[in-house]
Amino acid sequence: MMYNLFTVGAVDWSRLKKALSGQFAVPVEAVEVADANEFDSRNWEAWVSCEYEAVHGDVTYSLNIYATDDVEGRPTERALSIGLVGELQQSLLFPADEDLPSAYWVAIPGGPVTRARLVSSDEEESTYRVDVVEHAVPQLPHVSVAHIPEVIRLVRMATPIADEFKSVLADFAERSPVPDGDQAMEDWNWYAPRRLAAWESLTVRMASHWPPSRWYPADYYRQDLEMRDHLERVPSTVPASVASPLRKALVRIDDAFRKCTEEDGGEALSAALGSPVPSQGWWWHRCPLQIPWG
Repeated sequence: MMYNLFTVGAVDWSRLKKALSGQFAVPVEAVEVADANEFDSRNWEAWVSCEYEAVHGDVTYSLNIYATDDVEGRPTERALSIGLVGELQQSLLFPADEDLPSAYWVAIPGGPVTRARLVSSDEEESTYRVDVVEHAVPQLPHVSVAHIPEVIRLVRMATPIADEFKSVLADFAERSPVPDGDQAMEDWNWYAPRRLAAWESLTVRMASHWPPSRWYPADYYRQDLEMRDHLERVPSTVPASVASPLRKALVRIDDAFRKCTEEDGGEALSAALGSPVPSQGWWWHRCPLQIPWG
């Protein structure tokens, strides 16, 4: 199993070796910590090997850690990072699960694990900059503290109602393919399930207290309400066998939305956006019980 971490500050390699021994529950002799460019004196029989390479910028070393199958109960990358930080008393960065190269977590000694945006330099090789963190990192006092919006859309919500409608639509399309040249119907078939999923995702996010960081931009919320606008308009050419399941799905998702919101005439969203909300659509005139953009 591979682990890829970045260090912040100087590293005591002998201390890291002992820490790895403890985290993987193997003898110190079964752990190797070595320069990535050093090959002559390597212990190729090590159960846990850690290659380090100096980098530049806000991080100091890249750590590539490998644990063989001989190691039982191997920790996750997150658990390993937190454990090492506790023993080394210095911050470590590890990749987030989202498919975004800049998405990282920072484990902080005695503190939380917070999100970070790590950017590699286009001009300088092996140079990295921590652009922003969501919680202050003592070892990186110059880094701005702010929310990182781009990861939100990558944290997928379960959408069982939309998935059910998507299956209905797929079955209908197999039995009754869209006639050639009917671009409007083809577009509707493509957009409708995606808009329904976006609408359901919003309700799931609200019910789940706004993962991943208990925050959601007002502009994203506006975009989700616009998805609901589009779903209100079902073309007359859509067969009843498709339109009816869509309307039933909407009723279920709308009910979930109402449970997570309250009537406010659109004031909270309007204030956050700096512009009035549309007069049509009851969903525009309700705000989340837990307003996420404050």
